[in-house]
Amino acid sequence: MDDVVVLTKALAVAASKSRAKDRRHLVEAAEQVSTHLVLLKLSLISEQVAEKLSSFLRTSLANLYAGVTVPMLRLVSAIFETLYHDRVLAAMGNGQDEQRVLWESILHALLSGVLDYLDNNATTEAKDALGDALIPVLGDLCFSLSAPKTSVDLRC
Repeated sequence: MDDVVVLTKALAVAASKSRAKDRRHLVEAAEQVSTHLVLLKLSLISEQVAEKLSSFLRTSLANLYAGVTVPMLRLVSAIFETLYHDRVLAAMGNGQDEQRVLWESILHALLSGVLDYLDNNATTEAKDALGDALIPVLGDLCFSLSAPKTSVDLRC
């Protein structure tokens, strides 16, 4: 989770230094990411928390993808990796199927938000940034021994 905290701070700095005309909105969105980190640190979550996080991670980050693409994708990559290794695999190992499903739904929403961004910004730069940030993490997931045990939404 340390990487996520560091990258959240880097995102906030990048948003504050952005030359985009909606910089104020970028800064506010980056601050919202910081406030939602508390929920990501929970080891057990309710369905309501999972829905709140899923909604936030899919829809509320759209401006950040467009305004500070590389720092945002790096953060998404760190969040995905942390949640998968620290929450999904832990729940799987402890036989907590309900928790595994909830955390996987959050990961699915996170990836869906990235794909929504890519659908709207299918530039070479966006694709390159996405590939650089997410392919290593997704490759580890797809080729790990735990991949067949994950939900269908997260399988390659």
